Amino acid sequence: MVARFTAFNPAAEVLGQAMVAFVECSNRDAIRPFMEAHGLTEVNPDQWYPQQVWLDVLSDIANAKEDAMIDFVSIGMKLIRLIQLPPEFEQMSFRQVLQVWDEAGYQSTNRGEDAGYLAIDFLSDTHVKMALHTPYPDDLMYGACFALARRFLPHDTEVSVYFDESTPRRADVGGDTVIHIEWAG
Repeated sequence: MVARFTAFNPAAEVLGQAMVAFVECSNRDAIRPFMEAHGLTEVNPDQWYPQQVWLDVLSDIANAKEDAMIDFVSIGMKLIRLIQLPPEFEQMSFRQVLQVWDEAGYQSTNRGEDAGYLAIDFLSDTHVKMALHTPYPDDLMYGACFALARRFLPHDTEVSVYFDESTPRRADVGGDTVIHIEWAG
């Protein structure tokens, strides 16, 4: 099978905590065989794994399943629900969380030279543009962005998460994927 997702640097690593989202996502029974095929029968949340191993699992899912998008969105959402953050995050505003999210969220679960990054630009008090320079599926990142808004915005806040239509997605041309998050103030 063709590897759709490739680490930017073969030495990059991902924390097991991020991979546990696979085991816990809503479609876990369908996903488990893909993990097992890459030797991920037991994932230790505190252990670092080669990022490419995880990307190989994602590539296999994308190549084998017509509905992989649903799996990826589900995994991204579960990742945000499960990620362990310092207690002070629960007292922070969504804007404050976004200001530190690349380091506190993405970089805390991915490490090594060129493991990826998130560039966050506030377009207004209720609109953020995120340029995602990551090797992960766009739909996984979409699910993570949606869940991030749901986790840190007040429960009844209307939120819209969408891909930037004026910027080609990484999956299509290899650049950064841009996602917008807008919410009612």
